[in-house]
Amino acid sequence: MVPYLSRMFEQPVTNIISKTGKKNFDNVQLPKVVAYVEKEGQEYTELVKTAMSFQPMIQFHAVFDAKIAKSLQLKKINSLLFIKPFEKTLKLPSAVTWKENKLVDFLNQNKKQSIKKMLLENIHEIWSPDMKGYIIAVFAKIENPVGNRFFSLVKSLVRSVGDNEKLNFVWIDPDPFPAMKEYWQSTFNVDPTKPSIGAVDLNEQASTWLLQKEDKELKLSDLKKWCNNLLAGKLKLVPLRGKGKDRPESTNNENANTESNIQTGKDDNSGNQEAGNQGTLSKDENKDEL
Repeated sequence: MVPYLSRMFEQPVTNIISKTGKKNFDNVQLPKVVAYVEKEGQEYTELVKTAMSFQPMIQFHAVFDAKIAKSLQLKKINSLLFIKPFEKTLKLPSAVTWKENKLVDFLNQNKKQSIKKMLLENIHEIWSPDMKGYIIAVFAKIENPVGNRFFSLVKSLVRSVGDNEKLNFVWIDPDPFPAMKEYWQSTFNVDPTKPSIGAVDLNEQASTWLLQKEDKELKLSDLKKWCNNLLAGKLKLVPLRGKGKDRPESTNNENANTESNIQTGKDDNSGNQEAGNQGTLSKDENKDEL
């Protein structure tokens, strides 16, 4: 909560007045708004009031210089862009007047992200028990070629099914959260340092994870099939696990049964199958193949 609270005391709008400011803007990984306005104009005042309604989960920026505005694809005065990671940039329609309530409405209508990256500032929002449907958790380190390819497949999946309100995609790079790695491994029984995807139901406190065969290259069709089986109720979720005695050991036979059934979406004895599925992912830490 510390990063979240600290941002609450920052200025609601950051003014971009130099190349350094633009570089800092480019590095922002949260949803962000940037507007080209006059510094003393009414539009700037409305922008500040609007920003206070979304602080700090949507960051607001203002540009006053024409050259800097042009470098940000803002060609006209009183133009505004809403930028969300991994998505097409949205431009404020000319029909929308520069009033706080109108700007708030525009952002509320478009603020849902197809996929969120977990950051220190938004953990509480991503793992909220009020979340509807499933959290589709994606562990991937994109600096790694294998992780980057896996994440590219996930982004393609999101473009196909991201509009479904039951699916909330969350990308987790485990490196910024060293203290969480052991928790994730004990709770989900997966190795968070390897590319993996699973569905978490916070209300039921249960999850299921896609089994990835080491001798088979994962394809987009595999992700779509798994996702469709999830939505069809063919994959039974297993209760989240604790540490120590509460964590059952998986056998090779269980893993073999899971490998054949989870891909086909069979739900016979799916509780045991998913347990095998979750145990398989963390066995061989020295292999990078999916």
